[in-house]
Amino acid sequence: MRTAFTISIISILLIAGLNTCAQDRMPGTALSLKGETATTVFKNATKDTLKIRGMLFNWLPYNENNFSLNIAPGAKDSVTLPFNYPDLIYINDNFRVLNAPGKRVICTIRSIKPKATDADFDGDLKIENTYYLSYSNFLGNPDQESRAFYTIGEKLTDFNLFPAIADSITNVRLSFLERYNQLLAPWFKKYEYARLVHNGMMRKDNVLISKRFYGGKPIPVNDHYYDFEKSLNLADTTQLLSTEYLWAADNVIYHQAQRSKKPMPQVLLYAMDSLAGNTVLTDVFKTRKLGMLYTNKREDYNTNLALMKFTTADTKAMVDSMIQARLGYPKLGKKAPEMVLKDIDGNTVSLSSFGGRPVIVNFWAEWCGPCKAEFPFENKLYQRYKDKGLVVINVCVETDAEHWKIITKRDNLQMVNLFANAEVYKKIKAAYNIGALPRSILITKEHKVADNYYQRASRLTDKDVAALLNN
Repeated sequence: MRTAFTISIISILLIAGLNTCAQDRMPGTALSLKGETATTVFKNATKDTLKIRGMLFNWLPYNENNFSLNIAPGAKDSVTLPFNYPDLIYINDNFRVLNAPGKRVICTIRSIKPKATDADFDGDLKIENTYYLSYSNFLGNPDQESRAFYTIGEKLTDFNLFPAIADSITNVRLSFLERYNQLLAPWFKKYEYARLVHNGMMRKDNVLISKRFYGGKPIPVNDHYYDFEKSLNLADTTQLLSTEYLWAADNVIYHQAQRSKKPMPQVLLYAMDSLAGNTVLTDVFKTRKLGMLYTNKREDYNTNLALMKFTTADTKAMVDSMIQARLGYPKLGKKAPEMVLKDIDGNTVSLSSFGGRPVIVNFWAEWCGPCKAEFPFENKLYQRYKDKGLVVINVCVETDAEHWKIITKRDNLQMVNLFANAEVYKKIKAAYNIGALPRSILITKEHKVADNYYQRASRLTDKDVAALLNN
């Protein structure tokens, strides 16, 4: 990897009082766990109705923000979303728009085509978004920034070669930045350099994890495979935040925890504190970890929250409140939102028809490997407890109806098997705050939400199910 790889990355999103040059950071932004909204305005300069489908992943904690806009010719519309740091909004799977806390970006669109999207920018981040449009057209679509890593990784037989190959892919992206012939602010060049390097770094981990998971067998790597992680200094409080950096940092923390002999959950706390110290940046890492725990197992969330130390007591209380507000719905104890869907035979099935029995609702999609890995466990759960009163419902989403039928037959889905088309799922997604899949909801006999991030069937024990049936 180039020598520039080891230089200290940009200082943007700094804690007040740190010594840094003004040209090295985006004006008007500072690190904030609480975050701030930003507005993106879309103007339609085409002759037809412009259909915008956008998505922003907020990672402090995880929250998927989807939006749809239908804009008449010559008209405009806008969307306001929460940001903790500069981040990219995905638009129609063709390009991305950069926005940041407190900013207002104006995007005038003349056409949206793969490798040929035509748009102008105004307001904040005009120059930066002009660069990203050129970069998206260079790639073909935003997914190609990372897809190349997985495509090559799938073909490798000796995965020890992958870090060097990943560096070569990253260098192609860096070369675009170096060749870009329009003026870019110093802070942004450092930001984008760091973002691309961290993207390559996290792919060295994530592609290996993905190949191990979907391949169903271990993939050996030598003792030096993770040497690239040594260049990431988590104690650097002048570090720019980006989604790519946060993922890379997560991987470094996880591997540090693996090398420790301390028990869970203390080992993760030890890893974060030992690598990053007692800083606002450590607060960021802990917020991410708590968000993941909240959506995985509430007991682990409560245990870790009690043990975690933040820079201030107020910060800890704020983080807990933010996670509860952002991830804690549908609200526990409230009536479960109704769903009326079709089963495989075309019959109409309503969620409320199962009143008087505990219900586990599992949302899945054909593209979700972890979802489909749960099918055998969900079938077993259904067969074992259906006569004792437990209802297991699987809801297929983001999938073609014919593909759902094929998967149903191929995997012999035996539980209550329902399908939600795009229009219906849009309402369900909003009502149940569905972001990442798989996602399970536990509903009581009284038809109230008992757990809005219930554990997967593969993790359920007889004791867990007994508790459901007895309550």
